Amino acid sequence: MALAEDGKQIEANALLATTKPGIPILVKGLPDRSVDYLIIQDGPQIAEYAISPICTHLGCTVEWDLEKNHFICPCHGSQYDSQGRVVRGPAKRSLPLITVVVKQNQIRLVDRKPAVDPR
Repeated sequence: MALAEDGKQIEANALLATTKPGIPILVKGLPDRSVDYLIIQDGPQIAEYAISPICTHLGCTVEWDLEKNHFICPCHGSQYDSQGRVVRGPAKRSLPLITVVVKQNQIRLVDRKPAVDPR
């Protein structure tokens, strides 16, 4: 299940009531990774994918920069848009995606690529 930074479970309805589309939301939810980013789409609705913050250049952890509206890699300066697509190298590939399932007001992260990459 998707958890907030404080470790509390995130309910889909509450999240959608307090977020804006286009701003990735930091969540915990997979045991082998510390964090991932949920994507809120117009509607609002939770996208069927989340972004793993592992830079495709050398594996550093990127962070969302609200001012620049990009994910920024602190190691070598790669930048990615709100969907994880490269906008500035040295990275050449988009950030990895994982599957998101919303069911009974619960958000679950599934450690596999979505069937279709929406980018």
